[in-house]
Amino acid sequence: MRDISISIVKGSNGQSAVASAAYISGEKLFCERGMKNKDYSQKKEVTAKEVMLPSRAPPEFMDRERLWNSVEGNEKRFDARYARKIVAALPREIPKEDYRGLVRKR
Repeated sequence: MRDISISIVKGSNGQSAVASAAYISGEKLFCERGMKNKDYSQKKEVTAKEVMLPSRAPPEFMDRERLWNSVEGNEKRFDARYARKIVAALPREIPKEDYRGLVRKR
């Protein structure tokens, strides 16, 4: 990989895990905390999207909107850290259909 960045979605910065998830996935999600739709459904750059959960996680969290609203709803601190975003640039020589397999590899 040529480039990788890791950042934290923090409540103290006024950030929203739901808004971040909507942007990353290119979807329209409703944010219960802000009572607003976060609509990034017109975003064109999304190559693949998937919710990956630990084996013991409740299956209803496969729904991205439910997952991130639950994360925000359970966090009471003003300086909450909702999520970590990892952005990795992959070489152009790798076919796009191979991206998902690369990300899933452990």
